[in-house]
Amino acid sequence: MTYAAFLIYFLVLPIVLLFAAVRIHKDMLTHRTLFHIFLVSLIALVYTTPWDNYLVKHGIWFYEADRILFTIGYVPIEEYTFFVLQPIFTSIWVCLCSHQRRYLHPNPTDPKTRFTTLSFFILFLILGLVLFGIDHIRGTYYYLITNWSLPVIIALLFLIQRRVTLRLRALLLFILPPTLYLWIVDRYAIANQIWTIEKSTSFDLIIAGLPIEEALFFLVTNILVVLGFLLFEHGDEIFQR
Repeated sequence: MTYAAFLIYFLVLPIVLLFAAVRIHKDMLTHRTLFHIFLVSLIALVYTTPWDNYLVKHGIWFYEADRILFTIGYVPIEEYTFFVLQPIFTSIWVCLCSHQRRYLHPNPTDPKTRFTTLSFFILFLILGLVLFGIDHIRGTYYYLITNWSLPVIIALLFLIQRRVTLRLRALLLFILPPTLYLWIVDRYAIANQIWTIEKSTSFDLIIAGLPIEEALFFLVTNILVVLGFLLFEHGDEIFQR
């Protein structure tokens, strides 16, 4: 299977199905919400492009020439398309799950919870630095993921939690199902050599056929998408309080 076919089957078609499901509730996908989905996708594209080009340039992962159309810089055009499709997929999923709007409490997160959540991601960031210091070759991919994503996640959580409380059960519903789905399709892509992870710069720790770094990558990217989308959707409540 080519990378383009992979995108059509595993992202474009699910997006169409999710969009059709959301459109049943006409108030769930307003022009304002569509604009926020566009913004999240645009930011994801801009923020991820230099990082991904760096990874491909340095052989952290690579693509077989017969599976892609062409590259811009070091990255296939299909990869840039993925940067846009994943935020659309996850954001529409959030819309589908959040139409009753019970996930947000209009009070600041209590200090203990705020400290706990921020500490959790800060520890992962520190772990990335430590592992890279211990083995700066095999820890490269993990280090690059954590240092690219976690500072932004920490900043978003700090900004949001100062103003509102996002219910944990709802956040897990927003994040985990699309992440699980992307883990499955990522495993398929790697098994079929649509893209390949370089073992020398990875810990080569495989869980259910998926490198641990890939599992982490799709988890943190979906956290970024969900937090960014919710920040846009509730900007008035967050910034004007």
